[in-house]
Amino acid sequence: MKFYEIFLAIHVALSVITLVGLFYHTAPFGPYESYLWSVVAIWFTDRVLRVVRVVYVNFRVTSAREITVTKTRATYNEHSDVICLEVHAPSIKDVPTPGQFYYLYQPTTWTGYESHPFTLGSWHHDPTDATSPEIESYRNSPSLSLATFTPDSYFHSGTLTSHVSPAQKHGRKPGRYQYLVFWVRPYDGWTKRLRDACIRSPRYTANPTLLLEGPYGHSHPLHTYDTVLLIAGGTGIASAVPYIISSLSGSSSNMSRTVNVGLIWTARQKAFIQEICKGELTDFLGREDFEAEFFTTGSSSAEGTSLLSEETLRMGEVNDADLPAIEIRHERPDIRSIILDTAKEESLAGAKLAVLVCGPAGMADEARDAVHRAMKSGCKNVSYFEEAFGW
Repeated sequence: MKFYEIFLAIHVALSVITLVGLFYHTAPFGPYESYLWSVVAIWFTDRVLRVVRVVYVNFRVTSAREITVTKTRATYNEHSDVICLEVHAPSIKDVPTPGQFYYLYQPTTWTGYESHPFTLGSWHHDPTDATSPEIESYRNSPSLSLATFTPDSYFHSGTLTSHVSPAQKHGRKPGRYQYLVFWVRPYDGWTKRLRDACIRSPRYTANPTLLLEGPYGHSHPLHTYDTVLLIAGGTGIASAVPYIISSLSGSSSNMSRTVNVGLIWTARQKAFIQEICKGELTDFLGREDFEAEFFTTGSSSAEGTSLLSEETLRMGEVNDADLPAIEIRHERPDIRSIILDTAKEESLAGAKLAVLVCGPAGMADEARDAVHRAMKSGCKNVSYFEEAFGW
């Protein structure tokens, strides 16, 4: 992260030095300045439009001539070592789509010029006024969670207790306010400072001043495939969850031909897996058209197999009927064998298979090689998609 920031600063400085040098270099040779000024105009316009876009997304003038701005809530869970960043941007009204990402700025710091890209992991709408008593009681509750934030959600012992219908939670019935959810793994630099700000709070929750720029990105055409296999590493689950929702939401406007979705997710801490399973994946676990395998690579002293216990389920209003017990294996998945076996099975059935990977470079390399091997072996209806995991 630090090396990237140094590279970016050097890149901008050298760009300015190069342009100035070109003006001095071409001055003795005639009227070449018009060409150089066009370059300056493009560079300047790009910066101005980005600022305009940031203002448009994060500031909104209401009918009462009041200015509303983006509000955020960052919650750090030390067991999963992940920050759940929940953002309400007043000018974002359209339902997001899979594959979108945003740049985040923190203008109140010395490094407020830095932009940090994060994939949108989840979203929802809420029809309640932002100043309602329900939201105030939520904000004042002793809460920790990695699940989707709504004013009708309360947290107990780090587990979500949700009174929100699945349709509302997944944004299929847009309300007045929209919330975007990002999962941030703290490392160095800005993410570390954000984690430290959460830790300094008694409830491990902070409300940093952040600005959004976006959305950017595009959706892969996974809806045109009969079977979709999603492979995620760590916070790469943010790329997979929107496609799961899009493919299996059951929306009347959903034109997806997908009939089966598989998920292979590897994370360092099983607490992260458990939280997402009790949040965004709750509606899909146990369905016949969704199959998931979970793996953890944390401490070797962890159990080889871990189930969501009855005690864990009682911590929130989730029971066995709502959330079947999930198996979390303490090992690395054999991605190559999983892809090859799935490709052969789908090929025999005459179905089209899409493989989407979002994770570390090694995981992506292994998956890409497996898809190549499958195609060489005769499985022609297999396509590979990849989301970058890093800068």
